[in-house]
Amino acid sequence: MPLVPTTYKPEEDIAVALIARVSSLVDGSGAQARNCFASPRQSFSTTPGLLSTLPDLCVFVEIDGGVDGKRLRGNVQGVTDERRPQFKVRVRSNAPGVPTAYPDGLSLAREVFEALDKNPPSSSYCESVCFNSYPSYIGQDDDGHHEWLITGEVWVDVVVS
Repeated sequence: MPLVPTTYKPEEDIAVALIARVSSLVDGSGAQARNCFASPRQSFSTTPGLLSTLPDLCVFVEIDGGVDGKRLRGNVQGVTDERRPQFKVRVRSNAPGVPTAYPDGLSLAREVFEALDKNPPSSSYCESVCFNSYPSYIGQDDDGHHEWLITGEVWVDVVVS
């Protein structure tokens, strides 16, 4: 099993994996678009200074706890814990008034789900599992964007000493 140090950042690893795997997160020129964030959901109306830089159709990845680490074993690399940090990925649609806002957002949510379910973010992780069998529609935010939520957990063996 791969081992990682305790300084790993699963939210960043998941965001990087999504950018590599989800075609909607890359613009037409092949350059990475600035629409995948390793941070809690942000809003146009409540996040000062981000109004002009935060895109409508975007993804936010955050870590939401997880079960206690389970001590596995001691080996030549040190004592390891199996950790299962839980993730929440919010997918936000295009701006209200865009005729394809809902279907485009749902399409992105499906792509994100497929990129994460049973597909670890990197070779450092043992597993990635989504808790639901489909992205959950959670309504519209204060700005009128449609939103979907994908929850799950990644499994990783962490060297603790």
